[in-house]
This record gives sequence, structure tokens and C-alpha cells, in this order.
Amino acid sequence: MSEDKTVRAYSYADVIMLTAAYAQVENAITYKDRIQQDRPKWDLAFYNALKTRIDDAIKTYIGRDNAKTLRDATSEVVHH
Repeated sequence: MSEDKTVRAYSYADVIMLTAAYAQVENAITYKDRIQQDRPKWDLAFYNALKTRIDDAIKTYIGRDNAKTLRDATSEVVHH
């Protein structure tokens, strides 16, 4: 019996990719006014929903939110 494997389009660990995505969303929030000039629907609600999807993916696929401390620290560095 063959076992199906998930094929990733990246070589890093899932938690690292999701943490990077979260950091990108945090940066986008910082520049949302500029981004909205080209993407009017990308408002704060859009970004908050995206952050929720990333959090849910971490909890669902990684099992628990081990990356929260890392994301919080990354956010702290990015915003200071």
C-alpha cells in the first residue's frame, strides 16, 4: 500500500514558512494605506482574516502554536 505524501513548494519547515507569512502580513499592515492604492480590498479586515488563517494553519497542521512566541518576537523587532 502506498502512502500519500504532501509535496511542498518550499524546502523549509512548515512552521518557518508560516512564521514568515505572518511577518509579511504584519509588514503589510504597516504599509496598508500604500498597498490599498493598488489593492483597495486589502483593508485591515483582510489582513486580520489572513493572520487568523495562518494561526489556524499552525494549530491544525503543526498541532499547537509553538510559533506564537517566535511570531510575537518577530513582530516586536519589525515594529521597533
